[in-house]
This record gives sequence, C-alpha cells and structure tokens, in this order.
Amino acid sequence: MASSRARPKKPDRLEQQLLDTVRGAVARAALAPTAAAAGDGQALRHQSKTTRRTPNQTVALALSGGRDSMALLELLSRLAATRGTGIRRVIAIHIHHGLSRNADAWQAHCEAECERRGVPLAVRRVEVKRRGRGIEAAAR
Repeated sequence: MASSRARPKKPDRLEQQLLDTVRGAVARAALAPTAAAAGDGQALRHQSKTTRRTPNQTVALALSGGRDSMALLELLSRLAATRGTGIRRVIAIHIHHGLSRNADAWQAHCEAECERRGVPLAVRRVEVKRRGRGIEAAAR
C-alpha cells in the first residue's frame, strides 16, 4: 500500500557537495582562533570595519526552499549554535506565492527543515497581481 506522505527526496550530488562544503566551513570557523586571540590586530581592525554587527543578534532568513537558501539555513543555524559568532538566534520567513503547483510542497519542505534545526518559521501566503515584467517579477 502506498503511503499518503511523500518521502523526502535525497539530496543530489551537487546539493550534497554544497551542504558538505558549508558544514566544513562552519566546523572550521568554530575551531579557528579569533583574530584577537591570534594577536592579529590588523585582521581585527578589518573585521570590525567590515562586519559592524552587534553581538548576539537575531538573523532573519528569507527561505524559499531552494539550494541557496537551504545552505544559508544550515550555515546560520550552526553559527547560532556556536558561541562567539555574534548570532544568537535565526528565524526563517517563507513567502507562499502560489505561483507553482509545487508551492505547498516547498512550504512543507521549509517547515520540515526548520523544525529539524529548531529554527522558528513564519509563513505568509500572498496573492500576486499579474502586472509589469511578468509574474515572478511582480512576486518579488
């Protein structure tokens, strides 16, 4: 008897490679000494000029469910779980445009992945009015 629940799709080779790369970068960042601990004043000055972030901030992520936003979800959720990264909490936002017949599946995918990582997800359904340079441009 077929199950009414769809099985989660296995990541393809490219997706798995991307996830492995992100996971490796997060692991290395967690183990690497900070510029201040290494005594590298120039790197610290550069970091303070370029990052301008406040410690323990909340980061909001626009989550489509595609590879790029899922890689960011993985990276940010790991950074939030690592002390000293400046990221205290991650929240995700998914906009359900209803433009694709797969829109409900994309939403379910986002919900499952956020739940797996303990990341709160806000979902908003919107109605896109067709105008301008096409439906996708109008949705943006």
